[in-house]
Amino acid sequence: MYDLAILHGASLKAVGQAKENCEKNQAVAEEMVRANVDAVFESACRFIAMKSLPGWMDEICTEHLEAVRPAVRAE
Repeated sequence: MYDLAILHGASLKAVGQAKENCEKNQAVAEEMVRANVDAVFESACRFIAMKSLPGWMDEICTEHLEAVRPAVRAE
């Protein structure tokens, strides 16, 4: 009987340790997901900005040329 009590106590201790390890691993995994989401969001923002920038530059240049051309023709 005494041996069963020792085994039972060791078993409960092992289960408690496993649960604690699992909780730590889950916390680390959640932090990694948060960091990854931030990195993906930043990358997506950079991609959108880089793809949109040439279009914005074309619009600005076109507007500038349209604004300047009538002044050149009037001279």
